Amino acid sequence: MAIDIVSLGVLNSHKEVNLAFIRVSRPGMDICFFLLELPSTFSHTQTCVLTIWEVIQENEYLTDLKKVLKYSGPGARKLLDDKEKKLTFLAPVNWHHDRHKDEEMNWFKLGQWNNIEKTINMFENEQPSTFEDDKDKERKRKWLAFIIDATLRYHVIEGKEPLNTWHITQNSSVATDLTIGKGKARDVLGNLMDGFPYRLRVGKSLLPRPSLYFNFYSRLVYPDVNVGGSLVHAVSLPLLIPPSAMQTLYFSVPELAGTVSALQKTHTDGYFRLPINHSAIDHEYSPFGRSAHCSPMEAAERLEHMFGQVSVDEIEALDAQRHTHHRDEDGSPHHGGRKGHSAPGQPDVTLFAPDNLAWYRLPPLLRIFLWSPYGSKVLGKVLALHSLPKTIFYADFVHTRDDKFQFQSKETISAHDLVNSPEWLWGPTSEQPSVPFGDAEVTRYTFNTALPKIHHKDPKEGGITLDKMEFETVDVAVYRYKILPGGRGPLQTRVSVQGVPVVFQDIAVANGALHVISRFIKPKGHPHKGIWAYASEEASKFGFGDGDLAAQML
Repeated sequence: MAIDIVSLGVLNSHKEVNLAFIRVSRPGMDICFFLLELPSTFSHTQTCVLTIWEVIQENEYLTDLKKVLKYSGPGARKLLDDKEKKLTFLAPVNWHHDRHKDEEMNWFKLGQWNNIEKTINMFENEQPSTFEDDKDKERKRKWLAFIIDATLRYHVIEGKEPLNTWHITQNSSVATDLTIGKGKARDVLGNLMDGFPYRLRVGKSLLPRPSLYFNFYSRLVYPDVNVGGSLVHAVSLPLLIPPSAMQTLYFSVPELAGTVSALQKTHTDGYFRLPINHSAIDHEYSPFGRSAHCSPMEAAERLEHMFGQVSVDEIEALDAQRHTHHRDEDGSPHHGGRKGHSAPGQPDVTLFAPDNLAWYRLPPLLRIFLWSPYGSKVLGKVLALHSLPKTIFYADFVHTRDDKFQFQSKETISAHDLVNSPEWLWGPTSEQPSVPFGDAEVTRYTFNTALPKIHHKDPKEGGITLDKMEFETVDVAVYRYKILPGGRGPLQTRVSVQGVPVVFQDIAVANGALHVISRFIKPKGHPHKGIWAYASEEASKFGFGDGDLAAQML
């Protein structure tokens, strides 16, 4: 593979930078272009024999990262100072300046990086009252190092060989070096992602300028720096370890306010939180030690203030775990536990989250019924159809503990057939996505949802158990195609579920995956069968419509 850089020097109000077209070519492929911002003095490391750690210590564009790494544990240096390891590392350039857009900084301020820096400042500006005693200081110092080391691993892309920019653009998401393995982390957080690595979303943008984004907010600013056989890619902002699916939904308000409210109303939001073991936090994992005066709730509050990682709501959900049944008698997700608490968190779950437009598109009487006191149970079933339990689904990665999972087929269709298919509808407007050139590869899957089939035999009649119960299934299709003429350029990936196009796919979360849709899923047999027919029948019993609301679904 060859990389040609044609740079044009310009001067902005901060430092001299370069705007460059990066031409990437490889055998059997034509070229593609990226418009990137290059720090002019960063390029001296492009061919060097230093380790990544040594580059960070010397480079003027990485001084913010250098300051954070001063408080890291031995694992960070072992990872980055090893000349034998060949890594793909995403290095955040100095982020304390005014060039970042407000929306980028809002994402950044929400996460643990802001709290990490506050804690570092606490150590650097230590006052007599900052710590209770030397043991208290040492505990918090070790906890800070642990968080930094874990966050650093989220900046390393997993792979046997370093991945250059071209290889990264061929993915919709990539695995990182961060996993919840054995030890205390797993004791506290559970087997998140079923032991598989945390993932990182890769987004490609053509307008207003060609760019490569990680998790929506961190932009690639300088690619393919060869450091002792490893590849370093400079990014505009530090990456945040993804929170739980539920916490991510909170961050997405107001766009997903309808779904957040629905999950809370039906007390099913707990399924999408982390399955935190509060006793492990209290006695083994807390940076506050074995204090008899520090309850699990107090520990969670302190942890949240320090690192933004654990919320009090997640601890409350654990308290309800002993008192909440997982399912109602008909097999549906249970609505509420003791005192209305949510169900316990799950380590691997995928949610196709309807946005506000999807809720607006429901027939008005049906929407009113679902939000009424009479419709809560039906609302929970609607949400269950959009949930894939025991399943982690990304366009580039599929893992499930469900033995009923089916891989249907992999086929190739023409661009003409794809553009004219119902799945080509794009989100809330009539705007079309990038038109494919040549053929598109389609991979199809069938997954069980959390919703039992509406017309299954009643378990009370005998002869059936929850383990043998049949669940509604959804068909998911993944389309991959090139966006430049002749089948060239970066690989574009799109997903549809039950024929409904996914607006935002592969949103990385700590316990699975999120995908946003602008229409509700319609089950097989709609409108005469399935959840919407059932909802229409139930609505008519309480005077909401005359039983034909399902046929009015958009």
